[in-house]
Amino acid sequence: MGTLGLESGGVVTDPAGEVVHGEVRAGHRRIWLHAVSHGLMTTNDGRDVTTGGIVILVADVNERFTSVQAAGATILSEPTDQAYRQREYGLRDPEGHTRYVATPNAG
Repeated sequence: MGTLGLESGGVVTDPAGEVVHGEVRAGHRRIWLHAVSHGLMTTNDGRDVTTGGIVILVADVNERFTSVQAAGATILSEPTDQAYRQREYGLRDPEGHTRYVATPNAG
């Protein structure tokens, strides 16, 4: 998580000890990440379809890419300037969800 610039906010479990959700923090903002197993998220079930996406804005996408790549993340695309005025790269999280990390371009 530290490689994406996020800090852990802890994990919430059910009475059986199964993870319900984890919390990450980006400064004063909190983001809850729900486990697929509790029905709060969907999975592509091997159908190769996108069920959602998250874009994380950072100050320096190139710097963040270097640290994420060094940590062994599954990289889907390297940092690229997009027509919609941001530089971004894509990665896949451990449950198979696509995430994008981006820095807005001036203009």
